[in-house]
Amino acid sequence: MAIFDHDDICHHERLASQLWFMESLPYVDIVDSAITYFSEVKDLATASRVLCHPCEDAVIKTKLLRICPIGHPSAMSRRNLFTDAGGYLAEFSRAEDYALWCRAAPPGKRFANLEESLMFYRLHPARTSQVQCQRMAVKDIEIKRLCIRALLGGDDASLAELLCLGLYHKSNKSLAGALTGLIPVILKFGQRMPCPNTSADLVGQVLAQRFNDAHSSVSGGYWWVLLSLR
Repeated sequence: MAIFDHDDICHHERLASQLWFMESLPYVDIVDSAITYFSEVKDLATASRVLCHPCEDAVIKTKLLRICPIGHPSAMSRRNLFTDAGGYLAEFSRAEDYALWCRAAPPGKRFANLEESLMFYRLHPARTSQVQCQRMAVKDIEIKRLCIRALLGGDDASLAELLCLGLYHKSNKSLAGALTGLIPVILKFGQRMPCPNTSADLVGQVLAQRFNDAHSSVSGGYWWVLLSLR
């Protein structure tokens, strides 16, 4: 099954490249590619930027808890990934693809990305990710909570807020306080993820972005947690 959005443009070799990959590696359930952004609106800063995601299954699955490393309009999937994971669910409308990938990962579906860019993604002010950004953010946190509960066996899913750049904490002091209680959960999170090094990097990136300096006096106190994750 090849997925494609009506306002984007496929590379002329996209389908052939992805089909060849899937036929060559029958254990892979879904494959995506790098994406090139373009726009007819000249002042969009990200126009012509190429977005690349990791290629390895374990890294992709680990990054799913932070971002969506499988682009919906450029993916090719086996039908059983959709049927086994329940397909698109209306309750996650505007983020149903992210929810589907997250449900498909734990049962053992295999993910992959191609390094070459095979999709041209059109940037325009009326695109769904722009118009529905608030709704998508709400669904994003819901999906992360469900994934973390499943991953950690029902443990505190407030780690989802941390992975969303601490959006639910109004200040660094508030986030630092939340981190103190999350240390055992973060450690368990690292042990359960397919790629522990990547999970440590994810937490480190959140701290660095929120506190501006991963070695600052605030986040430095948690640096040992990241080392423990490795």
